[in-house]
Amino acid sequence: MSETNLSLFDYFNKLQLEYLLYQFRTKIYPSRADKEKFKEILKYKEEKIMDISHANSLSNMFNDGEVLGEIEKEFYSEFGLPKELTNKDKYFYYWVGANFSFNGRGVKLISYDLPNQSCVVSNSRGEEITTDLNFIRRIL
Repeated sequence: MSETNLSLFDYFNKLQLEYLLYQFRTKIYPSRADKEKFKEILKYKEEKIMDISHANSLSNMFNDGEVLGEIEKEFYSEFGLPKELTNKDKYFYYWVGANFSFNGRGVKLISYDLPNQSCVVSNSRGEEITTDLNFIRRIL
C-alpha cells in the first residue's frame, strides 16, 4: 500500500513500526556504512513521529510506554522476531557464528535452513543441537 493512500493516523503508526525495524537493523547488520545509514533514517523517522505527535496531540512510542507496548506487540511475532523481515534482514539475523539464546542458554548458530525453519546450534560443550528456528533468539 502506498503511503499516499494512508490516513495520517495510519501513516503515524507505520512510521513507528518502521522505526523499530530500522532500530533492529542497526543491531544485526555488520557493515558500519549500513549502521550509519540506518541511524540517519531513524533520526528522520523520529522527527516525523514527533512532528505528527505534537501537531495532533498524539502520544507516541517515545513518550508513552503503553503506546510503545502496542507498537511492539504489532511489530514482533510470538517468538520475539519482527514479523516483517526482508530476506536480507533474515540473512543477517541468522548470521552463522552469531550468538543466540536457546532454552535459556547461550549457543552459536552453526547452520540454518529457512524453507524448513530448522537450524543447528552448538552449546558451550560443543554439542550440536538441531532445532526449530522459532526456538532460538539472537542475542543482541
